[in-house]
Amino acid sequence: MNATSTATSPYVPLLGGPQYAALQAGFWLLVAGLMSIAILTDPPTTIMNEFDPTTRMIILNKLEIIKPSLWLGNVVLPLTGLFLTHVQHRVSTRLSWADLPLRRLVQYALASCLLLSGCGYVIVKTITCVSNRWWLKNDIQDGGFEYSLGDGSVPGFFVICTWMVIYYSLQAFTRLARMELMQLRQEAAIKDSRLDVIATQMNPHFLFNCLNTVRGLIEENPAGARDAVTHLAHVLRASLSSTRKRLVPLGEELETVYAHLMLESARHGSRLTLTSEADPAAATACIPPLLLQTLVENAVKHGVGTHPGPGFVHYSLRMDGGTLKITVRNSGNLAAGWDLPDKNGLGLIHTRERLALLYPGNASLSISEADGVVTVRADIPQQPSEPIPLS
Repeated sequence: MNATSTATSPYVPLLGGPQYAALQAGFWLLVAGLMSIAILTDPPTTIMNEFDPTTRMIILNKLEIIKPSLWLGNVVLPLTGLFLTHVQHRVSTRLSWADLPLRRLVQYALASCLLLSGCGYVIVKTITCVSNRWWLKNDIQDGGFEYSLGDGSVPGFFVICTWMVIYYSLQAFTRLARMELMQLRQEAAIKDSRLDVIATQMNPHFLFNCLNTVRGLIEENPAGARDAVTHLAHVLRASLSSTRKRLVPLGEELETVYAHLMLESARHGSRLTLTSEADPAAATACIPPLLLQTLVENAVKHGVGTHPGPGFVHYSLRMDGGTLKITVRNSGNLAAGWDLPDKNGLGLIHTRERLALLYPGNASLSISEADGVVTVRADIPQQPSEPIPLS
């Protein structure tokens, strides 16, 4: 089966190329090694003691005579087994036996063992008999004592059965591993698609808020509107590129947060007080794109934006071991049902989903309220990266 058909067919052969060749060579070399040990080992003493000294001498002499034939069989039998099992491998691959139910596969394998052992008997018997007469010049018959390698067809049957068990067991384990790998790839693709959908849903949310800010500045402060357009361009560029990245350096994210907060500050004026602090150790951190942006945006929108009078937004970044700790605080209150999509809680809902998809079981997002202050905390595990200067 060629590489193209292997990739498109639901049946994948056990081992292709060097792996299959190594399995075949290793198995039949092991068989040849065991046969060599048997040839080099003297007959068991317990058996030989059952004969009288004259018979023992005859048997030992005959064994010496047939040793050349034994060594010839030690070469012929493994090569024959290698040839026959390879033919069986090609046939079973072409007919996709591995896709059969276990009961049917066992039936086919047993039938193959009988057929292969029978064919092997005929091939080995023919070669050894011909070699005994024409090459070794020896008929190896005397007084009813006859050496016949073909009489080992029953042991040969068990050798073939052993090969079948190893072959189909490894094939089953290999296919199971490939199915698990395919499942993991499918799950990863689903996660990627889900992340893209989340980011696509979030981008219009950003755009809507930013456009409202610019629209308010055009009439009140044209010069400020020009700066706002520059900040808006930065926010839009970061928003549109977020679907192509899973993580961004913290410094890059902070630039986007700064651009967005400048828009919000121009919109709310003195009503909004902005403060921040960043641990220098957090300079090496990476986070999902627009994650801090989303938290800060929600703090402004649902904190200062929904309450008359002044308000504040404060965010802090620090490293704790291998985890980036993000804390965003804002003045305001948590409304009942804030985490429902129809209550405009999409930003935080999606942020929680993103963390669950990117860091299964390792990241967290919590929200609490106390004394008129809403606090959002996010813990994001980190991997070693190059230092990124904080903006």
